[in-house]
Amino acid sequence: MENIHNEPALVNKMLVISAVVAFSASFFKKAWKWENKVAFQYWKPYETLELAARCAGLSTIIIFLQVFAIMMYRLFSSASDTIKCHENAFLVTFKYILQNLLVENFIFVVNLLSAAANGLGNERIVIVFLVFVATQILFWFGYLIISFLKIQHLFDPNLISILSFMNNAILFAFNMKPLINIDFQF
Repeated sequence: MENIHNEPALVNKMLVISAVVAFSASFFKKAWKWENKVAFQYWKPYETLELAARCAGLSTIIIFLQVFAIMMYRLFSSASDTIKCHENAFLVTFKYILQNLLVENFIFVVNLLSAAANGLGNERIVIVFLVFVATQILFWFGYLIISFLKIQHLFDPNLISILSFMNNAILFAFNMKPLINIDFQF
């Protein structure tokens, strides 16, 4: 029988998650103001490859937030010693989320940079980037909801992963455009 006193209550978990997300969002907003820039306000003067590199860098913020959430949870739940503490549902779930985010982000960054090098326009780079980030955020929340609240089919992580994969497939099609000489009209 599982000892319920070793694991924080669901409400405590959700409070920790909410606090970490709120703190991270606040920190990012302040850091962005320090640079005196607003997201995508100045995308037109950038060269295509430079804009793609900036978007690729911004897409990794989700991974940073995920690692930060795990770090804060370990700090506040006294689970910092990974050898002595067994992984609970929170850590296992976040490990799977982090693994998926790393894979999807790597594929996205490589495809985005190569598509930009092959002549993808600035408008399409921004649109593809925004769609990718939105699907990753939906995946993150959906996986948390399914895992902790045991609500099935509200947000299906597989569906969100498919949306993210389709986004990467669109980028791959743009990468193949010069090789197969087909004009993709969107």
